[in-house]
Amino acid sequence: MRQITCIQLDITSVCDRACPDCCCGINMGMRPAVHHPWSYFCDAAFYLYGVERVDLFGGEPTTHPLFADIAREFKKLFGCKILSMTTDGFRVVRHKEALRYFDFIQATPYDERNAPAMAFLKANHPDVRFFPGDFVPRSRIGGGKPCARAYSETIAYADGKLWPCTPGPGIPGATGIPLTADWRQRILDVPMPCATCFLSE
Repeated sequence: MRQITCIQLDITSVCDRACPDCCCGINMGMRPAVHHPWSYFCDAAFYLYGVERVDLFGGEPTTHPLFADIAREFKKLFGCKILSMTTDGFRVVRHKEALRYFDFIQATPYDERNAPAMAFLKANHPDVRFFPGDFVPRSRIGGGKPCARAYSETIAYADGKLWPCTPGPGIPGATGIPLTADWRQRILDVPMPCATCFLSE
């Protein structure tokens, strides 16, 4: 049975990029651009407390006006063992002090545009993991077979709902569920959006 150990938590749907193939549907007219308030995180932590890992996601996490507070407080707020962040890196230089609160950082090198930020991250954090910068175009629809995300230990929390896979919030036709005390069991029954997902295999 699939064991959920990580929540990829959208702290904002605001991004400093407008990638035409964004797997989260950001800046594409699919989702409103919102920085979530602290009360939103407290409500989520009530149900998600004790999950092993929380990964800050978005949008771009570093655009959130409370980013420094979030970095400092989330490990305690969510009772997680691991706090990580997924970032495009363009704004990390502004948040050097906050980087120390993350156990590891996942960053996407695009090209020379954020190469200095990638170098800054590498110099200022002991565990930076780089994602490939190539993207699958949204104009492609996959074969409808579940990708690795469908079997991973990670699900998403975005727009006030839990999603069965990390790209779920940005996939047309995907289903999210509200948080309840029995979310661990309920999320396993939510259908994957593979039929309409451009990342499916």
